[in-house]
Amino acid sequence: IKASKTYFIVRVADNSIDPVTVINVFKLTSEKETRSVTIATAKMTSGTRAGNIDFLKFNGKKYGVNSYLLELENLESGEYAMTLAGHREIFNMFGVK
Repeated sequence: IKASKTYFIVRVADNSIDPVTVINVFKLTSEKETRSVTIATAKMTSGTRAGNIDFLKFNGKKYGVNSYLLELENLESGEYAMTLAGHREIFNMFGVK
């Protein structure tokens, strides 16, 4: 099942720059009671490799003075997270059924 369009209003400190530089949206891996995203991998024989998070594409436009209106298309069922510049350690999570 895919949601055709999903919208978010995201409040930021300054919406005068490209929202792609401020907002990241990505799908999480769900296993039982945990949610994760791979940011790096390591192998004994080949060293470490930085992971490539597959950030989702979205359309974003200014909304009011300090917000963006985001539009994501065709999200598959699953769990997702959104992070904001300056606070990448905080995951704002949501699910699509």
